[in-house]
Amino acid sequence: MNKVYFIAFIILANFSFAQEKTYRFLYDFHQVYEPGKNNNSKYNTTIKEELNKSYEIEVFSNDNLSFIKLIDIISNSQTGMFMNIKPEPNWLLIDNIQNLTYEKGNNVNQKFIYLQDSIQTIKLNSTGNKKTILGIIGEEYKAETDEYSYSFWLADFHQISVSPIYFQFKNLIVLELRIISKLAIENGGKREMHYLLKDKKEEKFNFKKLTPKKFTTKSDYKKMLETQSETEGVEK
Repeated sequence: MNKVYFIAFIILANFSFAQEKTYRFLYDFHQVYEPGKNNNSKYNTTIKEELNKSYEIEVFSNDNLSFIKLIDIISNSQTGMFMNIKPEPNWLLIDNIQNLTYEKGNNVNQKFIYLQDSIQTIKLNSTGNKKTILGIIGEEYKAETDEYSYSFWLADFHQISVSPIYFQFKNLIVLELRIISKLAIENGGKREMHYLLKDKKEEKFNFKKLTPKKFTTKSDYKKMLETQSETEGVEK
């Protein structure tokens, strides 16, 4: 009887361990930007240079949690003008069990503020198109907002949720994503963003150390920024 219990314990332990496997997904990010015909800003060259930079984004995920982090690049700009337009989110912890996200906000009063929100989703429409990326078969889905058109390639991979952007899809990973700015087109310009999964591997990762002990809501954070702006605008 003891032998039966021991075997059952081993099977259960192995199952639990398998459920906790964490994977690291690495995405390429780049975008193409062209200013509108009527946009004669003297900063056009600098803006175009900044927006056309390429980045890497890594996502760590297991059954319960996911973490998005932008891998920073070193700027070699010789323009002498400081401008920093990075893809978002730069830092986002996602709790699939609690349906919560924690995002690192801007530096306010010499400290980072973490914003708590619910997991964001978007309505998808399947096109029926399929293709294979890194040996994984994905299906194409389209989505729209007032500002952007989206083309997602989603796939099942060990029933975990992986996305390099705010929108998350339960038990599906994003293999590729194209985003087109409607506003840029309306203004006679172009802005397209492209995410492509280029590497995936099993890797240990400690999510517990990332959960912030103090956080605020987005509405309270907005009020905080408005108050800070008003304070800075007062002449001393």
